[in-house]
Amino acid sequence: MHGPNQDHSDLSASLRAVASRYDGVQERPLFWCPGFFIGTTMLAGVYDNQIVLRLPENRVNALLKTSGCSQFKPYGRAPMRQWLVFGVSSPAYHMLAELFEEAVSFAQVTSQSDKRRPNVPKRK
Repeated sequence: MHGPNQDHSDLSASLRAVASRYDGVQERPLFWCPGFFIGTTMLAGVYDNQIVLRLPENRVNALLKTSGCSQFKPYGRAPMRQWLVFGVSSPAYHMLAELFEEAVSFAQVTSQSDKRRPNVPKRK
């Protein structure tokens, strides 16, 4: 993720306000920007003046029809299929609370499935 700036602070404050509604969500720094986690599973963060959320792949695909939404492509790499990125100008930004709740639910399911398969390596 990129270094901090004023836009990151505004986005961070938005995410922090929504995350404060959930007991299990913890904020931790990730490459100079805030990341939000349930256990070791990241569910949200700030990247390049945009919000990043981890959601089920089918939900990401549906939201790609929303103006200003795209798949997360950190550092120009291949798109990450379970990650959505959008800025404040996107209609998705006005749905941040609902989308964050979906990300929390998805992270909880993902976190639980990782606990059930401790000897299975994660996909690369």
